[in-house]
Amino acid sequence: MTIQDRTLIQIDHKIKKSANAKLRSKGMTISEFTRIMTTNVAYSNVNIVVETLNKKLDSVLNETKIIH
Repeated sequence: MTIQDRTLIQIDHKIKKSANAKLRSKGMTISEFTRIMTTNVAYSNVNIVVETLNKKLDSVLNETKIIH
């Protein structure tokens, strides 16, 4: 049997609500989307490029680096 882990993330409520609505319109949940993207990163040669689009995103990314 596969061991399953949980991943806890913190995200702005408005962002989550917007993403949830868009994903639901495609028949997907945030959990399913996160699982698909995480698996894709783990098992493929994805070249991850993070571009900061604005100061708020840059601040969140820097905060994440400090926490982890």
